[in-house]
Amino acid sequence: MPINLLITGSDGFIGKNLSYFISNNSQEIKIKCFTKKNNIIDLKELIFWSDVVVHLAGQNRSDNKINFSENNINLSKKLCEYVIEKFNLTNNLTKIIFSSTIQVDGKSEYSISKKRAEEYFSNLKEIYKMPIYIIRIMNVFGKWCKPNYNSVVATFCHKIINNEKYSVVDGNKKLNLIYIDDLVKILFEIILDVKNIKFSVNEDVNLFPTYKIEVQKIANLLIKFHNNRLSRKVDNVGKGFPRALYSTYISYLKPEKFSYKLAVNEDNRGIFVEMLKNEESGQISFFTAKPGITRGGHFHHTKTEKFLVVRGKALFRFRNILNGFTFSIETSSSSPEIVDTIPGWSHDITNIGEETMIVLLWANELFDKNNPDTFPDKNLDSLE
Repeated sequence: MPINLLITGSDGFIGKNLSYFISNNSQEIKIKCFTKKNNIIDLKELIFWSDVVVHLAGQNRSDNKINFSENNINLSKKLCEYVIEKFNLTNNLTKIIFSSTIQVDGKSEYSISKKRAEEYFSNLKEIYKMPIYIIRIMNVFGKWCKPNYNSVVATFCHKIINNEKYSVVDGNKKLNLIYIDDLVKILFEIILDVKNIKFSVNEDVNLFPTYKIEVQKIANLLIKFHNNRLSRKVDNVGKGFPRALYSTYISYLKPEKFSYKLAVNEDNRGIFVEMLKNEESGQISFFTAKPGITRGGHFHHTKTEKFLVVRGKALFRFRNILNGFTFSIETSSSSPEIVDTIPGWSHDITNIGEETMIVLLWANELFDKNNPDTFPDKNLDSLE
């Protein structure tokens, strides 16, 4: 059954991400938006149209106290009045998801205004039994967040990428953070009323996952991401907070910085290029070999590698350095196959095709010129 969804503040950081997420994940939800370009009459029409309202519009920062009153308190009050008017005329309940803040008990104008707004929605739930979800959101980070506004993560990303000066204030302070993709998934679940939903209108909505991390550690991680990117290193960014933070960092790159050059090592055999390095899981490179060219001819005591021919045909030869046993494998790009190099076995690779061969290579450790763990095997040259 289609859902008519109204998003207030849809042109803001959370609103943009929520709108795109819903558009990409559901054809059942029809979205209409209320932004600063709309007037209060528009809001009434949109409320009467909607089944669900995600109320994100509000004032986060301002030098004028009136803005907090107008955009946080009065707008929420008016929204509730229209919901009541709609109910009195149609007897239809309107589900409302209100984005409040964990700072709601603070003494700032922002905190006070959010607390007042919560009271309107709490009364709506209590008196009219409306399905109201008041979500006290912590610091949100992710793509499209405005730097130099109310997110230190966005500010750090912007300044570090653009080599601008920045300062870390109260670096030991722990921030309670939630990644934007995790937040919008929770909002999406509430909108859809998915089965086994974790949230009840009679309970607080506990956001998960969240991360508590010191301000200085956030800055340090971002600096590491920035420096490692240009040195061909990639960090452990496959899960958890590092994954979310790295994706956020990357999103602040300007188009002219989307790419960067790699060093090319070239000789009469072909080229060798290191692509990515990771302290925990080794490095990825690629090399080429001209027809008839053999590369390798050495063994390792500890290092191991994986080869994948992505263009051409290859002959891999192996020799056990302990007993002299030999073995060979032919492979080609037409039938992709991983070939492992084994500690204690010398190996080489020959281009047996008619075109320049391209081979992708992973090694389980970073190359250390002072300890390369690579030893030539002259006996391999005598193999037929």
